Amino acid sequence: MELNQVKRVAAEVMGVGETRVRIRDGVKSAQAMTRDDVRSLIAQNSIVILPLVGVSRSRARHIRGQKGKGLRKGQGSRHGSKKARGGLEWPQRVRALRDELAKLKLKKGARRKLYMMIKGGYFKSREHIKRYSQEKSLLISK
Repeated sequence: MELNQVKRVAAEVMGVGETRVRIRDGVKSAQAMTRDDVRSLIAQNSIVILPLVGVSRSRARHIRGQKGKGLRKGQGSRHGSKKARGGLEWPQRVRALRDELAKLKLKKGARRKLYMMIKGGYFKSREHIKRYSQEKSLLISK
């Protein structure tokens, strides 16, 4: 059998790709006629199956280290608008504050006032709106 055929048969027998098969002894391998002959050559190490080769992570680790330092953020590395890249802090804060406002038990007329203050950017956090409503005695006492 020709060597390329021996290589193909060995790959089929071992369940690997042909590129992982190496023939060490070409003379013995050329005399192989059956699959059993190929199996015996594999057992004798005349035909060797190479181990799997993975993709090196060293470049990826290097890039991650650079990004951790704040590098690789230039114009050429950017995709999307400024807002699409995480520039939407205000809407998220307003949603959280309005959610907190809905949970509070307030006196009449206070809800609209606080709602407009949230819209105006007066409050910075949930804790801030709670503290303000207590100081101004806008909460309904039980």
